Amino acid sequence: MCDTDHDVRTCDYCGLPVGQLDTLRAGTAQADVPVYCCFGCRFAASVTSEQGDAAQSQWLMTRLGLAIFFTMNVMVLTLALWSWDVFAEQITSGGVRAEALFELLRYASLMLTTVILLLLGGPLVEKCVDDLMQRKLTTDLLLAVGVLAAFTYSAISVLQKGQHTYFEVCAMILVAVTLGRWLEAISKLKTTQVLRSMEKLLPETFRKLDQQNNEVETPIDELQRGDTFRVLPGERIVTDAVILQGTAAVDEQIVTGESHPKELAAADKVLGGSTCLDGELRLEATATVKEGTLKRLIDAVEQAALAKGTWQKTADRLSAWFLPGVMSIAAVTLVVHWSLFGFHAGLLSSLAVILIACPCALALATPMAVWVAMGHAAKQGVLLRNGDVIDRLAKSTQLMFDKTGTLTTGQAVVEQLVINERAASDEPALKSLFAAVALCSSHRLSTPIRNYCQTTEPGEPMQLLENIPGLGILASNAQESSPQKYLLGNVRLMRQSGLTLSESLQTTIEQAEQLGTPLVCLGNEQTVLGVLLFREELRPETSATLDWAQQNNFEPTILTGDHSVSRQITAQHPQVVVHAKLLPEDKLAVIRQQQATGASVIMIGDGINDAPSLTAADVGIAMGCGADISRDAADVCLMGSDLSKIPWVVSYSKEVSRTVRQNLTWAVAYNCIGILLAALGLLNPILAALAMLISSLIVIGNSLKLDNFCLSEEAEQRSASDTETIASLAASASTSPLSQGVIG
Repeated sequence: MCDTDHDVRTCDYCGLPVGQLDTLRAGTAQADVPVYCCFGCRFAASVTSEQGDAAQSQWLMTRLGLAIFFTMNVMVLTLALWSWDVFAEQITSGGVRAEALFELLRYASLMLTTVILLLLGGPLVEKCVDDLMQRKLTTDLLLAVGVLAAFTYSAISVLQKGQHTYFEVCAMILVAVTLGRWLEAISKLKTTQVLRSMEKLLPETFRKLDQQNNEVETPIDELQRGDTFRVLPGERIVTDAVILQGTAAVDEQIVTGESHPKELAAADKVLGGSTCLDGELRLEATATVKEGTLKRLIDAVEQAALAKGTWQKTADRLSAWFLPGVMSIAAVTLVVHWSLFGFHAGLLSSLAVILIACPCALALATPMAVWVAMGHAAKQGVLLRNGDVIDRLAKSTQLMFDKTGTLTTGQAVVEQLVINERAASDEPALKSLFAAVALCSSHRLSTPIRNYCQTTEPGEPMQLLENIPGLGILASNAQESSPQKYLLGNVRLMRQSGLTLSESLQTTIEQAEQLGTPLVCLGNEQTVLGVLLFREELRPETSATLDWAQQNNFEPTILTGDHSVSRQITAQHPQVVVHAKLLPEDKLAVIRQQQATGASVIMIGDGINDAPSLTAADVGIAMGCGADISRDAADVCLMGSDLSKIPWVVSYSKEVSRTVRQNLTWAVAYNCIGILLAALGLLNPILAALAMLISSLIVIGNSLKLDNFCLSEEAEQRSASDTETIASLAASASTSPLSQGVIG
C-alpha cells in the first residue's frame, strides 16, 4: 500500500509506515515492489502472498514447528558428535563401523540444518539484501553473517572430514530470532487492524438534507464542509459540526475522555465520533470525515508509531562499526594464517572469528532475561508489549495519568446534598423525593442518586410525564388527590422553567460550574428544592500509587479532558500537576513538551482518546478496562484495573534492566576474548563447547532469578546481593581457560 498524502510506503504485512519512497530499492517499480518494516514481517509475509490472516498464522506455525523439530534433532546429534571429541580414541578403536556411524551423524546434521536454513533463512537473506542496497548495516546483516559463517564452517568441516561442527549454533539462532521477530510482527499487525476497526466506529452513511430538507442516505466519503445532516438519538456523529437545530446530551468520552455527557443546543460545536444520546439534532459539517476529530486521532496514533524504534536504531548504529570491525579482523586473520600455515588453516581461523563474533547475546542470551521477565509479569497480570519497554520503564522520570477510568472508576457518586434552606423539607424527606423522581429516569446519573438515597424510605411513586432531551425529566405524584409536578435535571432546565433559586443554592451552583463539577437539581413547580453534587469515585489504589510516585522522585501529572480533578486528589497530593480541559492532541502536546526537556515519560490511560498519548510517550501503560485501541497502542497492558501494578512493573523493570546489562556485559566480554583467541588460532573447540555450557548456565541462572521478584525492601536487598554474586561469578569465569567457550 502507498500513502500518497505523505509520500510514505507502508509495510505490506502489518501496514505500519516504512519510510520515504526514495529510500526503497533502486531500479524497480516502486509501487509494485513489496516492502517490509522488519525481518519479522518479511518472514510472516513469505508464507503466503496475502496480508496477515488466520490461515497465514497456521502456515507460519507449521513452518516454525518443523524448524524447531529439526533443531531438536540437530541438538541430539550434536551431543553424539561431542562424544567423538571426548572419546576419540575409544571410538576409533571401534573400527570402520564406528567411524561410519559418526560420519553419518555429521551428514545428518548437515542435511537437517540445510532444511532449517531453507525454512527460516530466506526472509532474513532478502532483508539483508535490501539493507545492503540501501547502504544500511543492521543487526539483521550481522545475524545473517554469523549464521552463514557457522553453517559454512561446519559444512567445510564435514566435507573435509574435520572434527568440529557448529550446526546447533546456526539452528538455534535462526529459530530463536525468527520466533521473536514473528511475535513482534504479529503485534504490529494487530495494532494496525485495531486502527482500521477504529475507523469502523463511524457509520457508512449519513442522513444528508438537501435544500428542500429532504433526507438522503449518503456515503460518508461524500460529506463536504457546509453539508447539513440529521442525527437521531443513539447515533454517532460522523464528523465535526455545529448544531443548527435541536438539543441533546452528547457523549464525547470516546474522543475527549470527558466522563460526563454534555448538554448541547443550537450554535454549540460537536466532535466527530461522539454519540447523540437522547435528542434529535440538525447539524452543519465543519470538516470532512478525513478532517474530523476521530480521523485525526487515528493519524496521531500512526505518526506516533512511526516515531518509535529508538532501541533498534541504537542497535543498528552499534552494528555499523561492529560488523566492519569483525570482518576486518577476519580478513587479517585469513591473510596472516594463510601466509604462515596455509590456506586451509587461514580459512578456518577467519571463519572462527566470524563465528565467535555472532551476535548471540542479542539473539539468545539477552532474550532469556526478557522472556523470563515477560512470563513473570504476565502471571502478575501485566503484559509487556516487547523487550525494549523494560529498559525504557527503568529509565523513566515522569508519570502522567489520565483521570477518567484510570485514577477513577469512571462511575459517578454523590458527594454532597445541598438543601434549599427556605424549603419546608428536611434532608431525609428530600432524599426520598430525589430517589422517587430518579426512578422515572434512565439517565446515567439516576443510579448514583438512588444509591445515595437508599438509606431512606422510598418516596411517593412517581409517573414520568416528559423526557426533556439534554435537560432532564418532568414527573408527577399522580396518585395524590392534588398532583405535584417535579423537575429533575440540570440548571438550564430549572432556569428555563422559571424556578427560583435560594442564595445558598445559587452560590453552590456558581462554584460547581467554575470547577466543572456535575450536578443535578430537583425542583417543584415554584422553586429548586435541592442540588446533588457529584464526583467520580477514586480507585482504592490511587492515593498509594501517587504517594509511591512522589517518594521515588517521579513527577506525577494528571491529564484530563474534564474541567477539573477530584478535590480528594488535590487535597491529599498538592504536589501533583494537573492539566484539565485537554483534547487528545493537547495531551500529546504536553507529553512532547516534557520530552523536549529531557524527561522520560510514562503515560497511563484507558480510553480510545488516550491512544495517541500512550503511543507517543516513552512508555504507554493501558488499563485492562480500556478500549482495544488503547491496549494495542500501549507498551504495557494491565489485565485488570489495579493501579498498584504501576509501582510493581516500574520496580520490576529496573531489576530486569540490571539483569540484562549483566548478561550483555558477560556476552561482550566473551566475544572480545573469543575473537582474540580465534584470531590467534588458539580457540580449542572442546573448551569452547564446555565454556558455551558454563556461559549459558550463568546467563540462564541470572535470568531465572527474575521469576522470584517481589516488591519489598527485603527483595531489593536480596536482588542487590544476587547482582554482586553474579558479577563476581562472571568475572572469575572470564579469567579461566573455559572463557574460550562459545556462548552461541
